[in-house]
Amino acid sequence: MICDVLVAIVDRDQLDAVLPAVHQHALGHVARVLDAGRGELPSQLRRAGVPVEQAPDSVADAPLLVVISAAARCPFAAHLLMRSGIDRIWIVSGNGVWTEVDDSIVLVTPNVADRRDRRPHVPVPGIRDRTVERSPDAPFRSDTPPLAVERDESLPQ
Repeated sequence: MICDVLVAIVDRDQLDAVLPAVHQHALGHVARVLDAGRGELPSQLRRAGVPVEQAPDSVADAPLLVVISAAARCPFAAHLLMRSGIDRIWIVSGNGVWTEVDDSIVLVTPNVADRRDRRPHVPVPGIRDRTVERSPDAPFRSDTPPLAVERDESLPQ
């Protein structure tokens, strides 16, 4: 596994609140629902590319798992699931470490000032650096007559 993955234990009655929230926040295409009724959950996680060697025991006994593979958006996805009432959430790192999500992980915000310092603004040439002059003899689009289209009467209508 290359990137972080969010794994959450969800009950069947919570699924109706979780899935619409996941799709409304543009995470639906990277989300999976793993059902214990379709096989052992650790095997399904392994097939999805999630390392299960350090997984908590409660993951194997869960009825359903929601897996969201959105590396940079895992804290946001965790916050979203916590707002939906899910409280058993882990972020699995690329090296297989399962970190339980709590409020301290969810509330971490990136330092935006550092990012701005690393990438200076580069103006785009040609935008607002010169005025465009139009020749007085050039016709406006509305001054040109429309194309005349002749109808061929021999063709069926």
